[in-house]
Amino acid sequence: MTTVLDVSREASPNAPPHTQSIYLLTSTSISDVEFKDPAAQSQVLVGLPQVQSIDAVHRFCDAYAATLSRVHHVLLPGGVSPLQSSLIKQLLEHIPQARLVCNGFGHALLTNATFHDGVQRAVLENAPNAPLELLRFAELPEDRVSAMADGDTVAVDVAKSEAEAPAPAAARALRVVAVKSKGQQQRRREHSQTHHPAHFTNEALFYYDDVFNALFVGHTLHRLPWLPTVLTEASRELFLPMPPPLAMQHQLSRPSPLLDTWRVLESCEDVVEALRRTPELERVLAGSYGELCGNVEDCIAGLESSSDALERLRSRLARRLSTDTSRDVHRWSIALLKRIVHEVVCTQKASEPTSSEVQEAFLCWARTDGEWGRLSTCLAHAAMVLPPSTESGEADGASSSATDSFAAHDSVPAAGESAAPEALQGTHGVELLVAVFNRKGLKGLIRTVQRETIDVQVFLAMSEEDLKKVFKATFGITKRLMLLQDELRKNL
Repeated sequence: MTTVLDVSREASPNAPPHTQSIYLLTSTSISDVEFKDPAAQSQVLVGLPQVQSIDAVHRFCDAYAATLSRVHHVLLPGGVSPLQSSLIKQLLEHIPQARLVCNGFGHALLTNATFHDGVQRAVLENAPNAPLELLRFAELPEDRVSAMADGDTVAVDVAKSEAEAPAPAAARALRVVAVKSKGQQQRRREHSQTHHPAHFTNEALFYYDDVFNALFVGHTLHRLPWLPTVLTEASRELFLPMPPPLAMQHQLSRPSPLLDTWRVLESCEDVVEALRRTPELERVLAGSYGELCGNVEDCIAGLESSSDALERLRSRLARRLSTDTSRDVHRWSIALLKRIVHEVVCTQKASEPTSSEVQEAFLCWARTDGEWGRLSTCLAHAAMVLPPSTESGEADGASSSATDSFAAHDSVPAAGESAAPEALQGTHGVELLVAVFNRKGLKGLIRTVQRETIDVQVFLAMSEEDLKKVFKATFGITKRLMLLQDELRKNL
């Protein structure tokens, strides 16, 4: 049994419900088919909330100590955040039988005082406003922390005596999927930083449950299921890649082997690799809240689409900064967050557009209480230190930072209108099809349209088998594409 626990209000009293979640996995004996015998059950906890104050640590532990009393393993998917040190320490004091499962960085951070002090100094220089009480050394004994590597397994079932469990169920285990960042490894070789121990790398770990066919990705991906009820132009399928815990937020006085500039496309590639390495995968479970929409291919398409959009914004800002001497990260991160909301999030037309007051209220919450503030800060810093991306150069050059991406929808033919044949071919045809897909809620397929340069005429000539093959479409998506073809043929 897999249970999702909504920990939004415990993490932050200002957070709406269904903002953060953790997962409780329970196994039991064959005789306890209704999960009513606690003595026969075994539990592991996957994920912890992202807390911003010591009060949140106390709230979470007080609220869930009894619920988690039978947990024997606490797993941390993704990278380990140093800001979770106090939470981990206090939680393990409440459940003394539990062991923490994480990467080598987390093991060193929580058990090695010298390494912890170095990490703390780096974090405070990178984020001076980080609450010091959250960064305190956990002082965990080594036998309470297990460092995992790719291919390792964590048992959900705990061995019991025959008296306790005379008829045990089939063993259930979570398999570790670890992805090494090829880009980071290359940069370390270039800067002669290969002498650092392995635990200097905060490697992302993902956990695959072969019983539930689910991959736990933690806070590497972010979704807010309630977002379309606030921003009516937002898609419920939208989710964003998140910067790792040690992503740089501004220029440091000297380089740190622990911190790295966030490269959004590299983060995307790492998560996609983890998804591709679990062929039986049916569900992707995030720490923001719950299951991502669609199948694996839908998730990959959505991740690539949002990552590309963020990279285009970063590249555009980098080009702007090449002629602007201001290096105020705070100023540019606020401007960038507005662009993210307007150009990445709010991409659909709504019968009742979101009022400016509601948008401002959401932006205020996102900056101060949500993860989006850190995302925009890390992206703004990346724009300041990395050159514009060559792939988006042509597109960026065609539009200034003041261009509103909603204008693309004005060129989409509606019923009764027609488009000139030359507008359906080549670059104009591709742009037109992208705008149509945006309007029809097919944003996850846009990357394929752009990569394969599928213009409107090519799209209309595609057969059902072509649609399945090129877009890797499910039955439902294929039918939607075929209906869209019929609609376009009538209107063009």
